[in-house]
Amino acid sequence: MFELAEFSKPYGVRIAFENLFAMEPGQCRQSPAEVAQTVKGIGHPNLVALIDFSHAYIESTHRGLIFREQLRAMAPVAGHLHVHDSFGRPQGFHRTYLPQEDAALGIGDLHMPLGWGDIEWDDIFSELAFLPGTVLIVEIGPRYRNEQPDCLARAKNLIALNNRAERGAAE
Repeated sequence: MFELAEFSKPYGVRIAFENLFAMEPGQCRQSPAEVAQTVKGIGHPNLVALIDFSHAYIESTHRGLIFREQLRAMAPVAGHLHVHDSFGRPQGFHRTYLPQEDAALGIGDLHMPLGWGDIEWDDIFSELAFLPGTVLIVEIGPRYRNEQPDCLARAKNLIALNNRAERGAAE
């Protein structure tokens, strides 16, 4: 990854290392805190962590980790964010036939609009500080197309909330 980050440097591109979650029983993934340690260990300014909040929630639940502690570990090296809601319930051995069944059961990486799951967005964005120039992408699924304007407005409010929290901490 160091070589890739070094290659991207002259182009002003940052490489974002995303946290994933185990999708099948027996798979092993880095926890969000472990992703942060990897980024810190590589130590290149063009390598940042990418927090996918739903992925972090699902992996934390799967491994019995405290979700907010995992986010706190990752935030200082995070330069890219993926926001979408879920309930943090791993797919596990539950195999559904349709995405609607996942949504009804509240399992998996649902890519729901912000506020439809149980991620505490306002508390998280009031508390965490991310790297300067952090990019935020709203990743709601196509079935929620009609919710995009409200979801985008909610994301803008989270950014404003985070900016106010950072200004308050600096004073």
